[in-house]
Amino acid sequence: MARRRSPAAENLVRHTARELSGCLAMGYVDVVEQRWVALHEEESVPSTEHLRQAAGDLFRGNRVAPINGVFEQAPGAQGPAPRELLMVFDSLVHVLQRSPDDPDRVLVAVFRSSANLGVALIKTRAALEALTASEA
Repeated sequence: MARRRSPAAENLVRHTARELSGCLAMGYVDVVEQRWVALHEEESVPSTEHLRQAAGDLFRGNRVAPINGVFEQAPGAQGPAPRELLMVFDSLVHVLQRSPDDPDRVLVAVFRSSANLGVALIKTRAALEALTASEA
């Protein structure tokens, strides 16, 4: 039986996405179950299902393990895996943030490339913290 989305998480994701200038979509993914815990789209984003799958592949995929190994040995690196990934394309920016309390949960946000990335990172980090706290 498929698990349902969390109404509390949906409200938090929707509120955060709406207050962020340039945010096109935001979601909270359970990468083990390959499901959206919450998803909000301000504008249609090409294939949110690919985003959901990519979150799992980027944080848990076998192809990422060798890359993680290189970064683990870098000066100042802490922990066995990256916590945040930022991907900049010509027209979009994708922010993926792994929950520090539950590594199987990832916040995914898609922004226009003109968005203020500093504000985007601060707000998505705060949203992830609130999502994590709401599940405790």
